[in-house]
Amino acid sequence: MKKVISLLLILGMLAGMAAVFSSCGKAKDPAGGGAQISVYLGPEITDLDPQGNQTSDTALSVIRLLFEPLFTVEPDGDLALAGAKKYKINKSEGKVTIDLRETYWSDGSTLVRASDYVFAWKKLIRADSDNPAATLLFDVKNALKIKQGNERLDNLGVVAVDNDTLEITFEEGFTAYDTFLRNLANVALSPLNEKMVNNRESFWGKSVTTISSNGPFRLTVLDYLEGTFRLDRNRAYHRSSDSTATLDAYVIPAALKTIWNVDATLENDEYLANLIDGLAQNTVFYVGEIPQSLREAKRSSAVITDTLSTYTYVFNCEKPLFADAAVRRALSDALDREEIARIAVYGKPATGLIPKTVSEGKKANAWTATTPLSTTATSAATGSGSFTLTYHEDTISQAIAEYAKGRWESLGYVVTLEPVTSEYETIDSTTGAPVDATDENAMAIYEDVVQQKFENGNYDVLAIDYQMYSTNAMAVLSTFTSEMNGSGMDAAPIVPGTPTYDELINNTNAPSYTLRGNRMNYVSAAFDEKMAAAYAEKDPTARNTLLHEAEAILLADMPVIPLLFNQRAYLSNSEISGLSVDRYGFVSFTSCKQKNFEKYFEVVTKATAAEPAAEGDDED
Repeated sequence: MKKVISLLLILGMLAGMAAVFSSCGKAKDPAGGGAQISVYLGPEITDLDPQGNQTSDTALSVIRLLFEPLFTVEPDGDLALAGAKKYKINKSEGKVTIDLRETYWSDGSTLVRASDYVFAWKKLIRADSDNPAATLLFDVKNALKIKQGNERLDNLGVVAVDNDTLEITFEEGFTAYDTFLRNLANVALSPLNEKMVNNRESFWGKSVTTISSNGPFRLTVLDYLEGTFRLDRNRAYHRSSDSTATLDAYVIPAALKTIWNVDATLENDEYLANLIDGLAQNTVFYVGEIPQSLREAKRSSAVITDTLSTYTYVFNCEKPLFADAAVRRALSDALDREEIARIAVYGKPATGLIPKTVSEGKKANAWTATTPLSTTATSAATGSGSFTLTYHEDTISQAIAEYAKGRWESLGYVVTLEPVTSEYETIDSTTGAPVDATDENAMAIYEDVVQQKFENGNYDVLAIDYQMYSTNAMAVLSTFTSEMNGSGMDAAPIVPGTPTYDELINNTNAPSYTLRGNRMNYVSAAFDEKMAAAYAEKDPTARNTLLHEAEAILLADMPVIPLLFNQRAYLSNSEISGLSVDRYGFVSFTSCKQKNFEKYFEVVTKATAAEPAAEGDDED
């Protein structure tokens, strides 16, 4: 009986949401017309800044609906145009020129210009910016020097020739143009609206009023307390100012409307199961997360694709216990990755850090570790010490953590499990400073605790979706280096007598600044040397060999424990079609069609007026 009542509650919530969105859609969306499809994209998203998240596949998949980089990579590895209209490679001058499509920011009035890409890329490359995605640009002239504080930002080899043309100049001898262009498919290299970002740099991606995007959809509703989240068609997406085409020529759905689980009486897996029941009732048409209890049963009906990320336990190597590579290896050896894959159901036992969606230099050649990890548990050395394992609070992460805890405690360690959720807070909408919720300028936001801990180093062992960033291994492996990790320079003066990261790795940067370490605080002279050689090597085949050797060093030192090559799985019903998935595993709704969408829109609206589902919840 409880499930029936819960299902009625969910259906009522979906119906009520549809009524709210139908009225606000007519009032707010001049694009008008077309399906407004009820979907579940995943749990709440805390930050929609395309440069702001490196730990969650779910968050990045939603961000990709709002933002569009220059290119995309198809499932088979082919490069496809996105924000770019065409490009030209000039090998004799070491340059690539990219002409942009005519498209506008989500406000509908401001052209997306080449200078918006330059601004976004310089924001990543700035010496004071801490972001591993900067590694995607290190083959651009002066990018690495700027990141290390040895060159001026204005000398980055990226310029806006005019509003519609971007010119990229590479380091001398560079030849891997095809590989680099695939780097530009990462959503972190999308353009940014400088006007919106500069005034609210730390929080502009967290509110409807401050987000400006260039992708196929625009954010129109984001209410954390009510659990409502709506994306409307970006009416200016790929649409020239003189276009007479209908709006659905560019983006077919008028809106994607979703809710999050805000009912404290429902466990998340029960909530998801009820949503999946709603697929048969035509009250929801897409569910982007399948609960553990249903994964095996839904395997044949779900769409399952590989992604460009690996579910990973990250060590903080600055902690005394984890400074010892032998301890890290023992903890890795104790884990049976095949058992972990059975727990997750969707996902493949990791044989290394880098999944097969990364290429061996050519699009069809899947990456394979030269010294693969064992997928079964091996004999592991005993030890002692205590530490905390932190992870997002969800059923599968919890089950994997409990399995790891049992294995590690059998070796003699004491393990505390720390599941975390996003934290709610209110800030001033103009300054970003914390304020009371009653303040007239208060803005409600959520903070992703796992992302914060990864950025701040406030963890012992942390579970994340480790991003590959690109279909080539250079970017992700660079994030483990001492000097090429994307973290840049800390401008805080060095306190006399205090050991610094610079001193640890014999860095010779200016003494008044500290080079930030990688986010694992991992230091290996052998790994750094191998990656420096790979960066200096401009021949793609020779570079690929060096990258394999670098991964072998990494897997021997084990600053992270790769567990699963991630897979994305979703369910949809027969009323929608036209979904597609790219190489990253991100689902595109741009061409999604819904049969007889007017029927569903009208039926849901009428049902809501009578509110039959809300009555049933009072039975207990």
